Amino acid sequence: MDSLLDFLSPEIMDLLNEEMSDSEQTLVTGQVDPAIQQEQLTEHSVHDYNLEPPTKRQKRTFAPRKNEDEVMKAKLSAIPSKTMADTKYCVNVWQQWCAHISTEYGEEVTPLKEISTQELSTKLCLFVFEVRKQNGEEFPPNSLLHLVAGIQRYIRIEGRPSIDFFKDSQFSEFRMCLDAEMKRLRNSGLGSKTKKAQPLSIEEEENLWQRGLLGKSNPQALLDTMVVMNGLYFALRSGKEHRQLRFSPCQITLHKNEGDRPYLEYIEDTSKNRTGSLKDRKVQPKIVQHYNNPSNSDRCFVQLFQLYNSLCPTDRPNNAFYLKPLAKPTPTCWFSSVAVGHCKLDGTVARLCREANITGFRTNHSTAATRLYNAGVDEQQVMEVTGHRSLDGVRAYKHTSK
Repeated sequence: MDSLLDFLSPEIMDLLNEEMSDSEQTLVTGQVDPAIQQEQLTEHSVHDYNLEPPTKRQKRTFAPRKNEDEVMKAKLSAIPSKTMADTKYCVNVWQQWCAHISTEYGEEVTPLKEISTQELSTKLCLFVFEVRKQNGEEFPPNSLLHLVAGIQRYIRIEGRPSIDFFKDSQFSEFRMCLDAEMKRLRNSGLGSKTKKAQPLSIEEEENLWQRGLLGKSNPQALLDTMVVMNGLYFALRSGKEHRQLRFSPCQITLHKNEGDRPYLEYIEDTSKNRTGSLKDRKVQPKIVQHYNNPSNSDRCFVQLFQLYNSLCPTDRPNNAFYLKPLAKPTPTCWFSSVAVGHCKLDGTVARLCREANITGFRTNHSTAATRLYNAGVDEQQVMEVTGHRSLDGVRAYKHTSK
């Protein structure tokens, strides 16, 4: 009699094999994963294969049991710290509004952990109409939506993961109120202008080189050059991504093959768009190469990278790439063994622009993608360099070249 497997297409079988555990695959297909088979062979070889027993059988060890607090802490660590801080802000605004209506109108609001769906929908309607900034001004429409999304995120974290303000029928009245208020705010002119970082133009970068703010003339300039070039050529964005760069094992490696141009290769391990979580398990790491520029050795990233590493102390920490400059550098050592913090790294480009009298909102973030677009690089290749996973995300950095 034909088995059920005989009627399944190869595509369905591939999907089943991908989603099933190793033991489930064994039950369905009768095939054992080679790694599991090897472990079983090791564990049962004495009894099943009449082999000479080892002098001492190794006992499998496990991690100590975690208590509830440790489990909760581990769960929360999966949420980015910036998202947690943003959630806390949104909930604080809600709690301040609740305290206000309690004082002004004598209305008590059930805590978010315990509030019913009906009460929550009713109170959210009032909240979007009445909430204000600390200075009494109205929130722009997108900020209002942001506050509501933060409150929803908090409720989901606290044990109601299926609640959805924007789809559940119980919140239909609230959605009408939110829609009406966002339209009113937009019509009043709020939210028409958004704060957006400007890329560093080639002329502005040249200004930094000419002023000695970039280069190898002193420890601070060399350190800042590493930050700017890692952002420009490997599209590292936030200060945290820069801070996650290590000395060992380093994500950036130098390749020097005889007869070929030396180059640096950056292999991403974690970033904003690739956190290493379950949903990212099939996302390929970003890999970018940057080649030596022998025609301009003073500004060659490959040579400056080697110079920077040669001037770091021998006892430098393995978990940090950027090190604080020494107040009194020596000819062989310019940097201490103290890591530069992510906030300092995040503000590097803005600080350099202030020192060079370059105006506008500048960050480490936007220059790489814009330069690639202006050079006519294909969008898919731009995404491979920047690590963006959607066209809309990378197109936000598309600017008209001047």
